[in-house]
Amino acid sequence: MAAAALVSLAWLLTFRLNAWAFDAVNLSPYVSWIFLPAGVRLLAVLLFDWAGVAGLFVGSLMGLGTVYGDNLPAALVLAGLSAQGPLVAVRLTRRWLRLPVDFGGLSPSHLATFSCVGALLNVVPATLFHRLTDQPVTAFDHALPMFVGDAAGSLLLLYGLASLARLGLRLTR
Repeated sequence: MAAAALVSLAWLLTFRLNAWAFDAVNLSPYVSWIFLPAGVRLLAVLLFDWAGVAGLFVGSLMGLGTVYGDNLPAALVLAGLSAQGPLVAVRLTRRWLRLPVDFGGLSPSHLATFSCVGALLNVVPATLFHRLTDQPVTAFDHALPMFVGDAAGSLLLLYGLASLARLGLRLTR
């Protein structure tokens, strides 16, 4: 329960930070050419598995309230897609790259692969949902910037945290 709450809080804080820090490249509240919360999605699943998924669902749902207002069904579906996509991305990428469940041996190219697969598995379902339900977001206009933003945001966040972890290990030796 604590992990899910931590993930929800991290997602919401990163969502707000992203809106402020990258205001110039935001196309909408959920589409930006750099979207750091996408990295929180992957990190949450890498660290907490299903508890991370639960936290992502709650955090996304809370954030979606500002975008979808009283359209609760759309917010529920999109929050579910936002939470489950990273789980599928992490499991597929780990299997594809034959990576261990722990973080041992993750290279920058592994992080890039996680970031791209995570972006793809967020953009495709969200775009299909918007297209099939005639949501106000212009799905195909936002697909490329959403993919680039998710991949870039994930890579920045994951690589930044990995660099901090390596620096911390060096300082403790």
